[in-house]
Amino acid sequence: MVAWSIFRRFATMSVDAWHFIAISKNSSGKIRLSLDGAFWGSATPADSSIFNSTAALEIGRSWGVANYNGWLDEIRITKGVCRYDTDGSITVPTAAFPGS
Repeated sequence: MVAWSIFRRFATMSVDAWHFIAISKNSSGKIRLSLDGAFWGSATPADSSIFNSTAALEIGRSWGVANYNGWLDEIRITKGVCRYDTDGSITVPTAAFPGS
């Protein structure tokens, strides 16, 4: 499993507020997380493969803990491009991505 302690830090987000969450994986398998433009952490698991599968993609669900209780809006999944490949801060978009 990917360094789940990094993911669980999102549990400290303020409620009733808009947030920009970015999760990216580069070609080396490094997974990075950012919240509202600030870098939160990264991990490079031994096997970060994402397999072709007929299983459902589940966002906001983890093993052994409560599911996410909130709203998700404007989710973007990009295949083949690592949009945020930096351990530094990122610019939070102020408009929809092209082609949205």
